[in-house]
Amino acid sequence: MALADARRRGNIKLFNRLMSQQARFGQLDKVRRTYQEIRSAGLWPNEFTYSILLNASIRGGALASCNEVLARMKEDGITMNEVIYTTLLKGHVNALNMTGAWERFEEMLCDGLVPNTRTVNTMLRGCLYVGDADGTRRLLSYFASHGLEPDRATKDTLVRAMCQEFDARQLDRVLSEQVPEGAHALSPAAQVDLSIAYALCGKFKKASKILLMVKSGADQDSSDGKGKNSFEYANALAISMAFVQSFLDSPRRKYRAQHFSPQAVQRFPPVQSSHGYVQPLVWHGSDQRTQKHIAPLFDTERPVKLELGAGLGDWVVGQAERQQDYNWVAVELRCDRACLIHAKGAMKGLRNLAVLAGSAHVIIRDALPVQSVLEAYVNFPQPPQWDESEDHLVNGDFLTQTWRVMRPHGTLTVTTDDERYVERICRRLKESKVLRKRWQPCFGTPCYKTYDRGLQGYASVFDQVWSARGFERRYQCKYTAVPFDAEQRKGGTPQKQRKKRKIQANSSADAQRAVGAFVSNIAGGDVAGDDCGAAQGADDNRPADTGTDADGSTVATT
Repeated sequence: MALADARRRGNIKLFNRLMSQQARFGQLDKVRRTYQEIRSAGLWPNEFTYSILLNASIRGGALASCNEVLARMKEDGITMNEVIYTTLLKGHVNALNMTGAWERFEEMLCDGLVPNTRTVNTMLRGCLYVGDADGTRRLLSYFASHGLEPDRATKDTLVRAMCQEFDARQLDRVLSEQVPEGAHALSPAAQVDLSIAYALCGKFKKASKILLMVKSGADQDSSDGKGKNSFEYANALAISMAFVQSFLDSPRRKYRAQHFSPQAVQRFPPVQSSHGYVQPLVWHGSDQRTQKHIAPLFDTERPVKLELGAGLGDWVVGQAERQQDYNWVAVELRCDRACLIHAKGAMKGLRNLAVLAGSAHVIIRDALPVQSVLEAYVNFPQPPQWDESEDHLVNGDFLTQTWRVMRPHGTLTVTTDDERYVERICRRLKESKVLRKRWQPCFGTPCYKTYDRGLQGYASVFDQVWSARGFERRYQCKYTAVPFDAEQRKGGTPQKQRKKRKIQANSSADAQRAVGAFVSNIAGGDVAGDDCGAAQGADDNRPADTGTDADGSTVATT
């Protein structure tokens, strides 16, 4: 109806309104069809049309298509402005592609456009996600040089980014210079991060004071009941506050703070401070793979369990605390969350928890030792934006590489609230000839289980968020890694293995035929011996001399 009305009236504003509604619900295909309707109707898209199209592409995970949209804009004579650049920056930040974000930011400056506060805040958020402290300071100086007025979002993001360094003096300086009104002007989330940073720096009085500030503010917010997400927001704060309070009440807090090191978080791409190459990991010092220049992650040799996409870390920290006989590894894409997980583990005094910041695909493929993980868990992964997309965590490459690092008969468990997603994973593992040989389902058809009232032992902030919204049904699939020897795991897919064996067999057959021909030549008298080539010299066709053997028979001699 809306599309027909817009087509009948030929009004670009109606088309834009329809595209905006479709983009709000993540309907990228519909947004693109509506755009084509605009072109078919003979109307000229304006800057708002392209801004909506760009925003929909970014929200739909189709950042690569933005260049095509920008090309169409230039063809239509529409110039770039602050809104369009900020939309593009948001796409790069959400993809944690800060290299692309900085390129766009410089391009914006070269075009003579002045980034506004919202634009710089978008860049600050990206620096927070990838742990780029230098980028944060650069943007802070940009605020000062261009006379921009920081808002609350600016101050929150700045403080949270600086909290990742766990430097009390630096935090004091940032608060005095950038938040002169005091910590009470920050959001509760920033206050919690600040209290954690001060606590692990040994500034227990400051941490306690800020924690009381958070509690009083949270009580006020809950009594007002403002915001559609007030329950889940307060719940996430309560969990983090409980970690800090437990640490401050612990008699071992001083010892744990003295032995805390923020450098213990191993960083991989796309985290900003990661190395240019991916350094392989070693679990413990007694591992045979240990190299002198690689420090082991754990002091004690124990079986390794792994959570991929650990989020805020509540689940993996709880598992590590309850299962002291295992070494636990948390892999989290965002650096700020990885630092928070590390801090929570340190406040609990855990020695069996290691945190890796960066892409799970990169870490599994290039860093984890082969056949070293006993159990791997993926809890509530983000589903793909559309059915054909491979831009999500549990894709085909993930399943292949995870199998490579699993110990024989090790298990992979995926828990989600999205039935379509778990069906897709199970279907992928069933229909792929390669994956079907590598993974064995633990559950019968349809290879996953349904839990109507949540799932015991899997409570986390995200789990409670969805439960608060009325989504209590959970789905879980579990697969066992079919054992193959280590050489096969290093060699790649079974198809590559078969191809490699075929090449080797052909080479061996060729070698055997060559040897057979050589032996035949000797038997037939065409070859005089091992030194025949040197003896014959340049003229292999010269006539043979004749002589007489001891028995009187005639033989040929060279």
